[in-house]
Amino acid sequence: MLNTNSTADILLLKNFKLWKPKNFNLECSRIINGDNNYINKIKRKRFTMKMIPKSYKYDCESIKSRGFYSKVPLSDIEANYPIAYARNVYNNFHMLELQFLLSYAPQNYYCFAVDLKSTELYKQLTSLAKCFDNVYVPSKRYNMNSYGIYQAFSTYECMKILINKKWKYLFILQNDDFPIKTNREIVEILKARNSTLDMEFQDPIPFIQNRINQNTSWDYKSLDFFNETEISKYDENLLRKNIKFSKGSYASGMPRDSVDFILNKINISKYLYQINTVNKYGEDEMVWQTL
Repeated sequence: MLNTNSTADILLLKNFKLWKPKNFNLECSRIINGDNNYINKIKRKRFTMKMIPKSYKYDCESIKSRGFYSKVPLSDIEANYPIAYARNVYNNFHMLELQFLLSYAPQNYYCFAVDLKSTELYKQLTSLAKCFDNVYVPSKRYNMNSYGIYQAFSTYECMKILINKKWKYLFILQNDDFPIKTNREIVEILKARNSTLDMEFQDPIPFIQNRINQNTSWDYKSLDFFNETEISKYDENLLRKNIKFSKGSYASGMPRDSVDFILNKINISKYLYQINTVNKYGEDEMVWQTL
């Protein structure tokens, strides 16, 4: 843990030079104090991709020079509550690097599932993963799209990697999901909520007809839903029942027990395949809520 009473650690923080866009200086105190005139002025000068320097490099030394990556947990509460992130991505390494920096903690784990079409991004994130022991990029990739196709498959690849690591809570995210809390704030919220499942639920009825293939079987037995070691616990009547679909946003949070159940207690391979082949908009938003 970082010792804020240590002179050496304080000097480390004070002397650490962070990369920032050239000619883009913000007066943070005026923003925090609600200076609306200043805020209205600077919001018209937002950072754009054109401001990324051509000399932007992706080696470890360059990546670590653009932010402060602590080598130790910053508090006991964070050290005792590691978090995992499974993020599906397809573009904009620079933004993803910033997201990673803002949420980074050495005790956490980060998995980036890269769209099959995003060859350059895959190379960039693979370079990032070489710089940190807690970052992973699955080699198995899927052709994801904005309709939701192969989103759940990609997350599932990350789950299979992350389950072998020591963490207590998993966040399922997509390319543009941005952190608005510090790591400690997130941990405090999760502990206060007793690590409860964090997931949006809506009335699924208006969505089922348009998002779910009605010409295939959705009963537990047809889906091979239960592993061989588990199936003997259930009677035939239950196995013949159809699953009940639910709907919500894709981004969600799961305690470790939920992820372990998905990976080890049930078999969702056929379920993912069937829900993925409809090729209609947003079926990914029904995957985890239904489970």
